[in-house]
Amino acid sequence: MGTTNLNAYAHPTPPAYLPEAKWGKWHRALLLAVGPERDRHRPGVIDGNGCSIHREERMRGPHTFVFVSCTNVTVRDVTSWTRQLRHFFQISDQVDIRNVKFLGGWDGVHWRGAPERWCHDVSIVGCQFYTGDDAIAGRYWRNTLIADCVINSSCTAFG
Repeated sequence: MGTTNLNAYAHPTPPAYLPEAKWGKWHRALLLAVGPERDRHRPGVIDGNGCSIHREERMRGPHTFVFVSCTNVTVRDVTSWTRQLRHFFQISDQVDIRNVKFLGGWDGVHWRGAPERWCHDVSIVGCQFYTGDDAIAGRYWRNTLIADCVINSSCTAFG
């Protein structure tokens, strides 16, 4: 369970060539991983406890997961109930997201590569997205599989 104190959430330092390096407040996370290999998260329920940044339509807040420069990550059988962006990946590869349910809030899964460094080998399979913005969003990702997902978003399925 997350806290409602925004300052209690950790944030990474994104590589300088990513635009997000200028926006540190958007990178705060309940669970933060920088550079690990073979990172696994399963099963369980994650409750963000309604923490939000009030200037941003009372919907945005810290992420559930932030992965930066990660390889061989598996997230399975998790229910994520939060206001914020759910799973945020920056320049990460070989990521497998399966049977994850995203309830409420903004984006479900968000990918950020860069022209210099794309995200590679991503699978999003059997997931359910009930989001207030893009269900799956991002830029600069290659060799991506999205299959057998339920997408119910008030904005777009893919942004």
